[in-house]
Amino acid sequence: LVQSRLKPGGIDHVNVGIGIDVSQPPDTLPSGATTLRAAANVDTIAVDDLLPGLWERLEQRYREFFNDGGVAGLRKWASRARFLGDEVVVVRDGDEVRGRLAGVGADGQLLLEASDGRA
Repeated sequence: LVQSRLKPGGIDHVNVGIGIDVSQPPDTLPSGATTLRAAANVDTIAVDDLLPGLWERLEQRYREFFNDGGVAGLRKWASRARFLGDEVVVVRDGDEVRGRLAGVGADGQLLLEASDGRA
């Protein structure tokens, strides 16, 4: 999850939240999910060895995000959006909006197509 706030002339700040399944037992994961331990086919993963490379990649992605004003990263994310084309329910301030996830707008907003064709 990445959230940012823009200010006149640029980016004010960026908050990044991530989750990594390092060594959770495979039988406790949702279908299609894996862990680093399982993907690497090893018995243990040393988190201290993982963090420097992770930090380096996060810095790289942040620089890309910053240099492109957030647009390039948004396009990359939108191209991999899990529910693109699926019927979804968005809950905002207690109200539900149903529709097909049609994409992501230039400002990062979800683009929904309602059943009556409205966007």
